[in-house]
Amino acid sequence: MSRHVFVLTAVWVCWLAPARAAAQVDSSVSVLEAIGTYYLAGHAMAIPHELGHAGVVILTGGRVTGYRVRPLSHEIHYAGADAGWQRVAIRLAGPVANRLTADLPRWIHEPTRDGFYYRFTGAFAVNSHLQLLGNSLLSYVSAKQDMATVARTLTSNRTGQLAILTAITGLALADVIVNWEDVQTELDIMWGRKRFGE
Repeated sequence: MSRHVFVLTAVWVCWLAPARAAAQVDSSVSVLEAIGTYYLAGHAMAIPHELGHAGVVILTGGRVTGYRVRPLSHEIHYAGADAGWQRVAIRLAGPVANRLTADLPRWIHEPTRDGFYYRFTGAFAVNSHLQLLGNSLLSYVSAKQDMATVARTLTSNRTGQLAILTAITGLALADVIVNWEDVQTELDIMWGRKRFGE
């Protein structure tokens, strides 16, 4: 999980998104608590993300050589999966794993209708929904991002790279737009404005 994606989505979720409905925020949920919840959920969400990368490394004949946790990111190190198609599959596996496991905390334990764990499940889902979009958007400004690497791996032509980045970003944006109601519900859960199932 990229620290740039985490910071970008944390700013949006914890500052911009609640500004539209600040009056509705439960007074028991402070901005500091929401940021802390989002931070912890980001680290938890990084586990299936990196496991997705690692799983594809192993499936494509490579081997995982290390796992590193930093304050704002997680990363795996691997060897033996160097073909272009392997690198593309490995890069895409993390965000795809996030989308498939967006409800993982609820699968593990059904939360009560309030409290920290309940808000954590919302923050985890928001992180999962925005991971692919954040990676693809940031690819336009940072060559270190996963989707920029995918585009470079698929073509050495700059026009082709831009077309691939545009396609990935378009699909990721379409995913968020189609699921916007779910994203809004998860944000409301994280901020204590809504109870799951209401």
